[in-house]
Amino acid sequence: MNTAKIPLKTAVCQSFGIQEDLLFAKVRWTELVNARACYAYMVHEIAEGGLSETKRHMGYKAHETVNNAIRKCENHYHKETEFRARMDRVLDLYNNDLIDMPAIAKQES
Repeated sequence: MNTAKIPLKTAVCQSFGIQEDLLFAKVRWTELVNARACYAYMVHEIAEGGLSETKRHMGYKAHETVNNAIRKCENHYHKETEFRARMDRVLDLYNNDLIDMPAIAKQES
């Protein structure tokens, strides 16, 4: 059995059925927006990146963009069955220690 970890970006893109090079593209296709929201949630909540670290990691310009992505992920998770199934696939990989989470550099005060 192959237990090599896969990067979070790869896991999210596979689960949402998008190409990795499109995850941070400046387009607003529903599939990409949802995948980015999932990725932002995972980085912020699980990798414990603060708003500033998550913003920098994802290349966002404002903290509110991170907040919106996290809220979108939480709302979609509770309301949309397909989104929940995709997110659960990523969470299952994480819970089985199969995801390599990104190293989020904490900014020194």
